[in-house]
Amino acid sequence: MDKFAEDKGHLIDIMRSIEEIQSYVGGASFEDFNKREDLRESVYYQLQTIGGASKLLSDEFKDKYRDIDWDTLYNLNFGGYNQQVEMDTNGVWHIITEELTNIHDQVVDLVTVLEDRDNDFMF
Repeated sequence: MDKFAEDKGHLIDIMRSIEEIQSYVGGASFEDFNKREDLRESVYYQLQTIGGASKLLSDEFKDKYRDIDWDTLYNLNFGGYNQQVEMDTNGVWHIITEELTNIHDQVVDLVTVLEDRDNDFMF
């Protein structure tokens, strides 16, 4: 398996985690997010998954596709939820409501590019 095939798998993990977060949050308000510990735990878990998957992307891939701030995505890996040490949820809310849709679209585009690349090699 070549590096870009592995990278595609990691991108799909990122894409699916974003979709999970979007399904969790749906029409929830910021107040709902703050009140519901189960929702926050689920979101933080998926954010950590995004961070872990972005860490596994090859340097070559990240250098080639610099439109996404891979370091920021990687740092999501460290944003674990801890009930005793409740973090400021404003920043997390901003990420999940303002930034993830754009990141999702970019990741979908990259997956499409890699699928097209794979299809070109098949012929």
